[in-house]
Amino acid sequence: MGKELPVRKNIRLAHYDYSSAGYYDVTICTEGMRKLFGKVVDGKMQPNEFGIIAETELLNIPSHYANVKVDKYVIMPNHVHAIVVIVGALLAAPEISKENVGRASASPTLGNIMRGYKAGVSRKLRFYCWQRGYYEHIIRDEKDYLRRWQYIDNNPAKWAEDEYYTE
Repeated sequence: MGKELPVRKNIRLAHYDYSSAGYYDVTICTEGMRKLFGKVVDGKMQPNEFGIIAETELLNIPSHYANVKVDKYVIMPNHVHAIVVIVGALLAAPEISKENVGRASASPTLGNIMRGYKAGVSRKLRFYCWQRGYYEHIIRDEKDYLRRWQYIDNNPAKWAEDEYYTE
């Protein structure tokens, strides 16, 4: 018999509807914390070709999901931070046309959105670059939102202090 895999702890909030309207702070890391997306120079992120793909796919999320937007983000050398907003449940699915078949989901979950993003980046890179899963925090109020927005904004300037920093 094969080696049994360790049981992964579910880090999602039990009984929470991750398709419900709200603001979500999301962090997605590269597999093995590989610095694939560029480098930080003088406190500013300088994306490489892969970093530009990661950013472009992030900004394309609203074209795939009718009620989702990306509010604030930063692409770092080995991870991505983003505030993803699910605006609200749609009353009806978007009109299906030749251009948007399979593209605009009516009520995606945060997991659907993150899987789609990771798949889109991987497809463009032609290899899978992500660690399993992602980290998320449900933003509960304006103070929490402002703290997380500022963290994302300052992340490149504080790269050496970041928990995801690697030499």
